[in-house]
Amino acid sequence: MDSNEFSRREFLKRVLALSAAAALPTILTKNTLSAARPKPRIVGPNERVNLAVCGIGNRGGEILREFAKTGEANIVALCDVDMGAPHTEQSLKQFPNVPRFQDFRQMFDKMGDQIDAVSVGVPDFSHFPICMLAMSLGKHVYTEKPMARTFYEVELMMKAAKKYKVVNQMGNQGHSEGNYFQFKAWKDAGIIKDVTAITAHMNAPRRWHGWDTNIKSFPPGQPVPQTLDWNTWLMTARFHDYNKDYVNGQWRCWYDFGPQYKGGYRSWWGFETLPEVNEETPSFVEFITGEGGVIDTWLRRGAAGFRLDVADELPDAFIEKIRTAVKRVSPEKFLLGEVWEDATTKFGFDHRRTYLLGKGLDSVMNYPFKNSVLDFVKGKPAQQAANEILSICEHYPAPAINTALNFLSTHDTERALTVIADEPANGRGREWQSGRSVTGEAYEEGMLRLRMAYAIIYTLPGVPCLYYGDEIGMQGYRDPFNRAFFCWDSHEERLRPVLAQLAQLRHSCEAFRTGELRVLRAEDGILHYQRIGKTETAEIIVNRSEHIIVEPLASGKHTEVNPMGFTIVVEENGHNPNHSYYDIQ
Repeated sequence: MDSNEFSRREFLKRVLALSAAAALPTILTKNTLSAARPKPRIVGPNERVNLAVCGIGNRGGEILREFAKTGEANIVALCDVDMGAPHTEQSLKQFPNVPRFQDFRQMFDKMGDQIDAVSVGVPDFSHFPICMLAMSLGKHVYTEKPMARTFYEVELMMKAAKKYKVVNQMGNQGHSEGNYFQFKAWKDAGIIKDVTAITAHMNAPRRWHGWDTNIKSFPPGQPVPQTLDWNTWLMTARFHDYNKDYVNGQWRCWYDFGPQYKGGYRSWWGFETLPEVNEETPSFVEFITGEGGVIDTWLRRGAAGFRLDVADELPDAFIEKIRTAVKRVSPEKFLLGEVWEDATTKFGFDHRRTYLLGKGLDSVMNYPFKNSVLDFVKGKPAQQAANEILSICEHYPAPAINTALNFLSTHDTERALTVIADEPANGRGREWQSGRSVTGEAYEEGMLRLRMAYAIIYTLPGVPCLYYGDEIGMQGYRDPFNRAFFCWDSHEERLRPVLAQLAQLRHSCEAFRTGELRVLRAEDGILHYQRIGKTETAEIIVNRSEHIIVEPLASGKHTEVNPMGFTIVVEENGHNPNHSYYDIQ
């Protein structure tokens, strides 16, 4: 391990420690007050601010010269990772006698007591660590936009500014120019009023829009210029071999900007907090799926796999590259996709999707099973439900159907009890939905039907998944009502032991993992099917009727099934021991 790599790791630890310190309260006692953090120097009205400048090329150099022109700042330190680059030469010639540093940590170590404030004009991902260290040392900070890389980093920086009693200002020069004040004057005078929305866009290329969107991969490694400290430039980013395109911000081509989009950039379903990337940009594909990329990193840290949200909005070629990255780590790593329809007949991007052809997803969320089971317990004929379930089993390859995610409720759909016991929303708004909650007989009957539904979900091919709150009968229409906090005060306990027994039965009986599904009877409200494994066979009889039934088993024996109940019988293959019954009264 070389000294640069060691210092880089130590630096990351220090940044994390500073982040935690800003997020936690400080405890001061009379014994520790004297050792409190450095205090900002109070600058009088006739004094000049001692300013250190991090980033002295390109935009950083412009900031440096603007501060110098004010006549109110002493430039006491210059810091840049490349002191010999063409874009830093102008600043070095303008301030030939100012101390120079390539590492901001060394600058603070050697000159911390001579610095009042710091300007930060460096790549976006470096704003946070420089600003956090500066503020912890009692230095005011001017940060070029954007303030930081994520909302969470911004929140920590705001907390740090309050904790250390310093100013952290983000530069947005447009708000300091005449057009801004002219608009404000028009609004104050009533010339412009009743404004409900403002759309801002640029109609000409700018310096951050000219990148090559057709690069085919991460830029190849190049020799690091002798004047550049590449490790410090990378800061908190993961390691890449040097290439001039990184220094010039080539990653910005992953996003689609333009006046046709609300907010100036394409975002997922119009949510401005979720900017969309161009999934087919080669450099983005490499960032996600390449060796050392996002997929590779998290799987090697111990993740068992990935679930791709709204997989039908991802190109098949991108999903296939994700699969390659997943299986490169281990064939046992798993790739699940959110697909609401039959994944083998789904059309999208003007062609039939290739999810389950052995080169895309391992399996999918099983929305067809969910819909069929809920419809059956609500009153759909058993024949129709059985046909729908068998259709999915016939279409999906065995590895996919045996690992499909079976469920009744999700964060995107109405809760199961609401679907079963309440009336459909039919487009009615949130005010109507928010006040709905079934009680009395409707609730009691709904719980019986929900119990039957989970008996089916736990015994069909696939992997059962319990959405939080279903076990205590939580209700709710679509988002946000299906995402309410867990009701810890609930006294509804009847479904929990049933679900626990179903889970234990599934764990102990081999037939429920990979056994063949065979429907023996599907008639009106009676659904009777088998799961045939290598060593055991299970029979499941669900009785939606209001009468007790006596149902013949495949062995020739008979079993009773209570109204609105179910019975599960498990036998070993090859001989006829006593039946093992699981019967809900």
